[in-house]
Amino acid sequence: MQERLILVVRWQDVRDIERIRLLHEFGKYFRYPEDVRDLLLSQVSDHIRQNVARFAREFAVEDLFDSVFSSLPWCMLLHDLDERQLPDESKAHYQVPDSLCLIETSKQETLPAPC
Repeated sequence: MQERLILVVRWQDVRDIERIRLLHEFGKYFRYPEDVRDLLLSQVSDHIRQNVARFAREFAVEDLFDSVFSSLPWCMLLHDLDERQLPDESKAHYQVPDSLCLIETSKQETLPAPC
């Protein structure tokens, strides 16, 4: 019971998109009752909750990209970046990639991969 309480307290501090990501990650490794999923989703804004299926598809594509790209011998680093971008107004002018990938070139230089 104490572990469950800790999860709920931390859950309150998490942004909606991060909550959906956590549910996606959790669902990859554990099966849990649908009523638990529904309870957790009830704490997410309506807009995000209506797009859960779309987010799940996008997360699956990101997972596939991570699996494929990280297995390539010239991939030196693959790091998923946080979804959070501040200040919020910057989103109108800048698009931040989902991942940072460093590759080794034929000249044995480590450079960011164009993603």
